[in-house]
Amino acid sequence: MKVLQLSYRLPVPPKDGGAIGIWHLLKAYAALGHELHFIGFNTDKHHIDETLAQSLLAPYVKKADFIPLKTTPTVIGALQALLNRQSYHISRFESQAMEKQIVEKLQAETFDLIHLDGVFMAPYIDTIRKHSKAKIILRAHNIEFKIWEGLAEAASGLKRIYLKHLAKQLKAYELKAWAKADVIAAINLDELKFIQNHQKTYLLEAGWFAENEMIKPANQDFFHIGSMEWMPNKVGMEWFLKEVWPQFFAAHPKATLHLAGRGLEKEIALPEGVVNHGEVESAKAFMQAHGTMLVPLFHGAGVRIKLIEAFSLGIPCICSDKGMEGLNAKINLDYLSANSSEEWLKSMSSICTNGEQRLSIQQNCLSFAAHNLSQIDFLKRFLVSISD
Repeated sequence: MKVLQLSYRLPVPPKDGGAIGIWHLLKAYAALGHELHFIGFNTDKHHIDETLAQSLLAPYVKKADFIPLKTTPTVIGALQALLNRQSYHISRFESQAMEKQIVEKLQAETFDLIHLDGVFMAPYIDTIRKHSKAKIILRAHNIEFKIWEGLAEAASGLKRIYLKHLAKQLKAYELKAWAKADVIAAINLDELKFIQNHQKTYLLEAGWFAENEMIKPANQDFFHIGSMEWMPNKVGMEWFLKEVWPQFFAAHPKATLHLAGRGLEKEIALPEGVVNHGEVESAKAFMQAHGTMLVPLFHGAGVRIKLIEAFSLGIPCICSDKGMEGLNAKINLDYLSANSSEEWLKSMSSICTNGEQRLSIQQNCLSFAAHNLSQIDFLKRFLVSISD
């Protein structure tokens, strides 16, 4: 099958959850023997040297094209979208250069399947219809408007009013975008059930490639890795650093929390015992160098790609219920659960002081990944489903 993958960002190098999710699906298409072509935005937020990007994609993609785009939010852009009654989340990804590239590609090549990574590529569905008879798959990395509804509920004052407005606009656009595609690829069962009310939907879970890693017994420290430019990460970590870490550090003064991710350079004051690594070169190396991963997430949708990566590397995790949605891992066997500050303190104290428990969770989560998280298997089942 000949596939054109259109993406709101470049998936290389795969440092964060968004890039990793796109990267492993791209590799799965190639592993199944499909001829894959790629067009993606090279944004100012995630800008990559194009020569490097080409070299990393070359083993999996027959032809890759990159479109430069500035997506960093601005006050002027937000006001323009507000006056034009547009969703600012979507309008930042509207590009004449991208539209031109898509048209040229579709005039030169014939595809069986066009895969859109995320609702941010939906503005190009009408153009695709004019130039191709290929089946259009829109992969819902998240139900985006639900994220912003949750953030709006957690906010107050004018910020709450504005976030509710953004969520309402995004919801209206997202529902229309689903209706325009042929099939929606949902990332977990809960989102599948919701989207099925609006469009034909099949499950295409986020997964991993087995790397035959040997488990290295995790040490007693903790870490969190994630972009602080993604609001749910920022809100969750700010809560954790205020409500949990000071109490835990007072009881365990030798403990260390390592933070890594885009946007951390903007964080100035951190509590004692917290080390800011900023954006790291290799997420995998960072995760393997430290102990237990902490995921204090209370808003969001989809599946946490970083958790899938941690499980696949045999790294112990403590996670909120929201963070673990969609993975079906077993509490106290594959990971430890924590939602309130009291639960976080209890779980962290337990795994910090009990080496046997840490190692048992490492073995269990690695086994869970091996049996449940193959991206190739997920994609194979999805392609069979949509062909029926």
